[in-house]
Amino acid sequence: MKQVSGLDYTVRPLAIEEPSKTASIDSASYHRLKILIEEEFPNTVVIPYLMAGGTDSRHYENIADDVYRFQPLRLNEEELALVHGTGEHLTVENVGRMLRFYKKLIERIN
Repeated sequence: MKQVSGLDYTVRPLAIEEPSKTASIDSASYHRLKILIEEEFPNTVVIPYLMAGGTDSRHYENIADDVYRFQPLRLNEEELALVHGTGEHLTVENVGRMLRFYKKLIERIN
């Protein structure tokens, strides 16, 4: 038990989750995704990175070999400031960009 300003408190975790497994950058899926990203976002460098936040993607790990966390968006500084905040939204342009991107991705998978 700790004490701050005369108040006793105990800190304990409410939930403990293991980190997501690492997705392969050597798979055919990653290669297709990388090519499409480079086509849709010219002059972009595609690199793997560590995502520090929790996402729903962890629920797909039992049914997929690899889970890639990617959204085909272009956000300016003002839009970035809205992420997970009051007034969070996507522009119509970004929604259209996402629809076109994922349509192409699905078409290339089949």
